[in-house]
Amino acid sequence: MPAHQGVSRRARLALAIGLAVLAVPLLPAAGHAASPALALAVHLGYHDVIKTGQWMPVAIDVQNAGPDFRGTIEVQLQDNPSRGIPPNYVQPQGAVYQLDFTLPAGASKHVRTYVVSDVPGSPVTVRLVGDGRVLATQTASGATTANLLVGVLSDDPTAFDEFGALRFPAGNTAQVVHLNAGDLAGSAVLLRAFDLIAIDDFASDSLTATQRSAIEGYVAMGGSLLLGSGSSWRKTLTALPAALLPMRVSGTVTRPEPAAFGSSLGVELAAGTSSGAAWLRDGAQPLVLERALGSGLVTMATFDWTQEPAASSSGTRALLRQVGVRSGFGNQSGSAPGIGGGGTFWLPIAVQSGSVTQRGNLFIQALSNIPALDLPSLRLTGLLVLLYVLLIGPLNYLILRRLGRRELAWVTVPVIAVVFAAGAYGIALGTKGRSVQGTQIGIVHVMSGWDQAYQETYTGIFAPTRGDYTITVAGSSPAIAPIATVYGGMGPIGGSTRVRPEHAQLDLLGVTAFTLRGFATESTVAAPRLTGSLSLRNGRLSGVIHNASTLTFTDAVVIAGDGYQTLGELKPGADQAVDVLAQPISVFGAPPAIFRVYPNTMYGPPAAATVSQREGEERTAVIQDLLNGINGPVTPRIAPMVIAWTHDPVEAIQVNGVTPRLQMENAVVLPLAITEVASGALAAGLVPARLVDASGDVQIGPSGVFLNGGTATYELTAPLKAGARIVGAAITSANPYGLKFAPVAQPLTPGGSPVTSGGTQPATLTSELWNWQTGAWMPYALKDNATTALPDGALDPSTGTVRVRLTGTTGSVPAQMGAMSLTGSVQ
Repeated sequence: MPAHQGVSRRARLALAIGLAVLAVPLLPAAGHAASPALALAVHLGYHDVIKTGQWMPVAIDVQNAGPDFRGTIEVQLQDNPSRGIPPNYVQPQGAVYQLDFTLPAGASKHVRTYVVSDVPGSPVTVRLVGDGRVLATQTASGATTANLLVGVLSDDPTAFDEFGALRFPAGNTAQVVHLNAGDLAGSAVLLRAFDLIAIDDFASDSLTATQRSAIEGYVAMGGSLLLGSGSSWRKTLTALPAALLPMRVSGTVTRPEPAAFGSSLGVELAAGTSSGAAWLRDGAQPLVLERALGSGLVTMATFDWTQEPAASSSGTRALLRQVGVRSGFGNQSGSAPGIGGGGTFWLPIAVQSGSVTQRGNLFIQALSNIPALDLPSLRLTGLLVLLYVLLIGPLNYLILRRLGRRELAWVTVPVIAVVFAAGAYGIALGTKGRSVQGTQIGIVHVMSGWDQAYQETYTGIFAPTRGDYTITVAGSSPAIAPIATVYGGMGPIGGSTRVRPEHAQLDLLGVTAFTLRGFATESTVAAPRLTGSLSLRNGRLSGVIHNASTLTFTDAVVIAGDGYQTLGELKPGADQAVDVLAQPISVFGAPPAIFRVYPNTMYGPPAAATVSQREGEERTAVIQDLLNGINGPVTPRIAPMVIAWTHDPVEAIQVNGVTPRLQMENAVVLPLAITEVASGALAAGLVPARLVDASGDVQIGPSGVFLNGGTATYELTAPLKAGARIVGAAITSANPYGLKFAPVAQPLTPGGSPVTSGGTQPATLTSELWNWQTGAWMPYALKDNATTALPDGALDPSTGTVRVRLTGTTGSVPAQMGAMSLTGSVQ
């Protein structure tokens, strides 16, 4: 064999052995890829039903067929949450929510966390990370996006499914999801995804105390709860908080042939002491009651919805439709919308504008207005100057003369100067140059009858150096979300943010020096005890605001429509008298006066440089948030509230373990109920119409209702003082957008009929009033954008209630009616 062939064979053999050695480490990885030791299954929402703009669960199931695992779970929205970024730019992904996770060999575990997205249908990617490597990943998508979400707790698997077959105003339909006790979050903030929670024939004692408290908070924050009772009242009601129950049940009675069900069967009804108002009765026996708690509403049936005759009655669907309409579109307690209100269903105004991320956009300008650092300490500066003068002058001279080396002054003087300059720089860098600054705006919503409060907090962090920053939020497990802080709130919001909800922490990654990064939190906190109510006397709203909390309020403002009154300092235990003129907000013309209470850049000076101007900027942003956005309300409804301002912290944070320098502007907000109407003129918008039933094509616009073959029923009730009466009672309709959205005037035929294409006529509107004397409907020529007097019998003398029904024919253009309110003079 030639020598060169032997060398070639040896070279090929060596090369083969080397490649085999290099391939050995790849074999486990290849095997792992073919048969992963960790398997993931991910589901979004409640049984794959989600609600855009609200916190929704991500359910994660992990199986471990390999060795013990210790690492993290990462949950990331793929919703490209940029706003205003050109499409050719790289779109960032959402924030990463990170959970600590361990799983023994051969075991499985179920994990649940919550995320919020404003982009319908956004997929969610879940990654299992260990030793810095992604070991398993799963992307979940395709969940149904609910228009309205109804959560049901019942042992009957079909209970309240009728909600899914109903059509609510504005074409809204409901998704019904059946829950078990484990599906219910222990946080009122997280439950807010539900437009309605229904409980019937369900063992409420199977819920934890935290879950039951969360249901109470959910209602107080503006949620709606539907309860059944009847023969199962002990099972359903006994463990629920007493504040939720419109009736204290003591037993049951049987009523034969109740008219509401159109049945000859008897029905077992709960009986007891009522604390709510009954809007459906069978004789003297209440069938359906409702009770307000905070900004929300509890509706209770004295019968069991899952039992006969209610279960199969043809009247049950109509009752559920009324429950949905009254609880949602017609919920007037607190800040929820009535006719022409600002939201789709019954969330308080503070949360009608989408997620906390979206609402954060309103505060970007105020959060970006970082105040300058305080001047250095005069004492420290004076001490440095004194030491410098002494050292560079007499002490330097005396020491050198004692040493007999005065010629060294040419060296020591520059050295002393350099040392002091470096020292001053180091002190400045340590005390000021590395100081993390920030602004914080907190809004605490106090609800009547609830000892907790809903708190939303928006924080902007200004970092002096490049790097990563870890923020720890104090409090009871707040829900944390990033907010946009660039391009006026129109830029990326979460691509470099990592949230660790179990530790109430978030990491701001790759922060650039001298830039602002922000986040928002939602939580329930102990309510500051701020109390007050109003009565109408001589046409003005008067009352007393009492500060029973430990907070010192620098000042406060009472808002009633476009009328307002500024109050002075409110120390703990102090009172402030209120006397304010209630007047509706004008949509057109000058900006609302309430937006000019405090100086700000939008309605005031061109820049916010002074302390008072920065404060005015933040306060105006809060008022805009409370009034549902930068443009404010678009209806004449008057919903009085007091906003008390404080610089006391409502949410403490630490940045990299150190408390940052925060400029804080915090507001405690209390809706003011009008408990008594005693005398004077009823201003338009003070007693608004409440939608109590709707069927057919009913659309709710910015400031009115549009009917096209649909029917809408409203009630208007003034809480009259005993012995008082309304003189010249009328319904005032205000439709500021009516001219804008009204159809263009059409030519008429010689006979006077409109000329329309296809022979279709514009819809016409008819109106009726309930006659309390005869117990029947009577015709009523209600005018839009006008005041129409009420005839005799239209006002219930015992309750001060007026009931009006609007019906629209089917046409090429819907009929419309503006926001209605009860007016007149109270004597």
